[in-house]
Amino acid sequence: MNDKKIEKKKRDPKKEIERFKKQALKRPPKEIIEYNEESRHEFVTGFHKRKQQLKKKRVEKQIERSKQEKRDSLREKRRKLYDVLPMVKEIDSINEVSGEKDVVKYGKSVTVTVTPFDPEDMGDLQE
Repeated sequence: MNDKKIEKKKRDPKKEIERFKKQALKRPPKEIIEYNEESRHEFVTGFHKRKQQLKKKRVEKQIERSKQEKRDSLREKRRKLYDVLPMVKEIDSINEVSGEKDVVKYGKSVTVTVTPFDPEDMGDLQE
């Protein structure tokens, strides 16, 4: 009994070779990949370089964003200035009409203007 089992496991090598050849003919051919040694070396050793390039791009983007924000803030300041400009001209014209005045400055942000009071001017305004 054992002899039969052994015989079943053993196969004829010639038949095995023929069987592999037939299977190989049925299979699609394998794709052959050829490596360009120079490009492979560049890929393997270029991680640091690519990382630095990405970092440089991020820095350039950040610089461009900050420049754009600065431009936007300047535009906003100019727009506010042009909105206030008519009021400033009106105030200047009132100051020219008022005549004499004393200007006293307290620090950078506080300015006091003292002008003489003339009731006759008030009469002109009420009419």
